[in-house]
Amino acid sequence: MISEESILHIREFLSKFFSGDPLELSPLSKRGSQRDFFRLKLKDGRTFIVIIYDPERVENTYYAGIARFLKGIGIPVPSIVYEAKEENILVVEDLGDLDLFSFKDLDWEMRKPLYEKTILSLSRLHRYPLENFPSTEVRIAEGFDALLYAWEREYFIENFVRGVTGIEIDPLFFVELKREFEKLTSDLMSLPSCLIHRDCQSKNVMVKEGSVYFIDFQGMRKGNPFYDLGSLVFDPYVSLLEKEREELIRFYCETSNWKNSLSEAKEAVYRASIQRIMQALGAFGFLWKKRGLKEYMEYVPQALKNLYYLLKNERMEKLKELVISCGSALGVEL
Repeated sequence: MISEESILHIREFLSKFFSGDPLELSPLSKRGSQRDFFRLKLKDGRTFIVIIYDPERVENTYYAGIARFLKGIGIPVPSIVYEAKEENILVVEDLGDLDLFSFKDLDWEMRKPLYEKTILSLSRLHRYPLENFPSTEVRIAEGFDALLYAWEREYFIENFVRGVTGIEIDPLFFVELKREFEKLTSDLMSLPSCLIHRDCQSKNVMVKEGSVYFIDFQGMRKGNPFYDLGSLVFDPYVSLLEKEREELIRFYCETSNWKNSLSEAKEAVYRASIQRIMQALGAFGFLWKKRGLKEYMEYVPQALKNLYYLLKNERMEKLKELVISCGSALGVEL
């Protein structure tokens, strides 16, 4: 929690940028990325979002550069108003308080256009030619490779399986589980890489006046495009019906560079979603146990149900067995 003294310093620092105007700073809900968020209000009524970030988490220092790059290629993101690197402060456009998650209880026909707009922006990002990426000017995280996929699964096992459910995996069981994981990695890496958001779920898509905007894109990197699509259609925060997911997968295929069949796309989305949900469960466990953000545990049942659903048609019997055990330990009916 940021101290009152620090807030006073930030207010005084920013007042110089805004020509000495009196300003208000109101804290916003805490997120899981070692950043603090405030809504800044000026005397004339204009508002902005202030981000105070921890540079120890290196991805946080990439945000402004990535934001400018994305806006430059037509991806909707908040504008950077002011950047004070020496103070680890960013001031960005205020997009309001509504995100895609806010609409989760509306009828599908009302939500569908927002999801389609989100997918159109994802498709545009995924189609960006990697050879044109200005790597000397825009810093991004290392791309997905076998080591990062393995790290995400270790994160899941350490922070969720052990940390939340208390399950200790038998060494012989783990040998067979690892074989399944290695096959999953091979499948994920068989598709050409592209730029991906890396955390494209409903709470990271803001909605303002009918338009959608990406936030929390500091983890952008090269990777499997279906990791993004899986993050959206198997989002633990929002429960979508199977037919709704299929509509969105079909829409993605129609608007992206995907040249293969719809059934192949669906299989690729399912495999990427298995990987993504393990990462998300690991994050939920970490945020609860290490950061005290227990509210993320509310979304564990849906994440486990999504993972079990995906594993019904995948030859990953050991992972399926582990998921069943996790659900039993937590009293989650799969």
